[in-house]
Amino acid sequence: MGSGYTTLMAKHLACGSVPFAKNQSWILTVYLTDEVLEVLKAGGYVIDKRAFGGDSLEFLRRLPGDKLIDAFYGTEDVVAVENSGVLPNQQKLVPGSILHTDRRLAGKWSRAVTEIAFGGLVPQASPDVVSAVKFSVGGSNLNGCVENLELLVDELHRLDEDAVLFGENVQERCYASGYAFVNYTFLSEHSNPTDAAAIFSRYSNLLERVAALAVGQPRCSTQTHRGTQGNQTDCVNERDIFEAAASHIQDVYETVVDFHKNASKNSTTTTTTTTTLATQDLGKILGDVIAKIKNSPLIPLSNCTVIIRCVLAAWAFTVPLIEVK
Repeated sequence: MGSGYTTLMAKHLACGSVPFAKNQSWILTVYLTDEVLEVLKAGGYVIDKRAFGGDSLEFLRRLPGDKLIDAFYGTEDVVAVENSGVLPNQQKLVPGSILHTDRRLAGKWSRAVTEIAFGGLVPQASPDVVSAVKFSVGGSNLNGCVENLELLVDELHRLDEDAVLFGENVQERCYASGYAFVNYTFLSEHSNPTDAAAIFSRYSNLLERVAALAVGQPRCSTQTHRGTQGNQTDCVNERDIFEAAASHIQDVYETVVDFHKNASKNSTTTTTTTTTLATQDLGKILGDVIAKIKNSPLIPLSNCTVIIRCVLAAWAFTVPLIEVK
């Protein structure tokens, strides 16, 4: 059973930084200043910047590491970039695009958020990071999502009780099914890193188990991705799970941006799709997933994306806040 996070992600998220790519010498990361947070909530672009970023960024740069940090914390208005006429190779930008100084696409904010589910479930994070993730995954309507994640853990434990995949705590509470148990689900301001680490360790094991039940199933779409070994098959692989989750979170993020833009204008023309994704009842859709697992232990790719989104929303709800100054 893993901790749910890497040392790299622990350092960055505590300092208000979300890594999204790396190369031989550099870690590329979005540094969440208040200005960057507001631009992301408006669906704007983040651009590489050479200037003093703030005390927490400079502290992050001084921490031990094998790579230098290239922080992206400049902001660009969508209309200004599109009217500039300097976009290379007619590239198409989407809300939350991350750009190099020459406007080449460096990454997407939605993919950076998705990466948090795969190694970034840290027990402390900066307020701006938490706010940005909560916004991006449409985490405003949890309505039992955190509790249902614990029920999903219990359900997956029961599928293979002898393996004790989720530890003795889950095993014992499942033995006591029908009785009250402590599941450590607190608001951020009332949580602490020790309890949060226990929760996120279960989330990490949950995602590993979900991936194991999804990998190898027939792929429903025609798009394929190479697996971790570089092979390409007709079945779902680990890369498919990440790409499907990143695509779903991009869709959610864009509809949340549109929803808030329309709400700020007191618009009555918000589409049904936007309203559904932006304000979706995560507790209910997770409950539907649990009901399907009771009927069949195999988890389709579409349900994997729902679970990953719910884990990110629950993480943003539960993680204790820290400000590095």
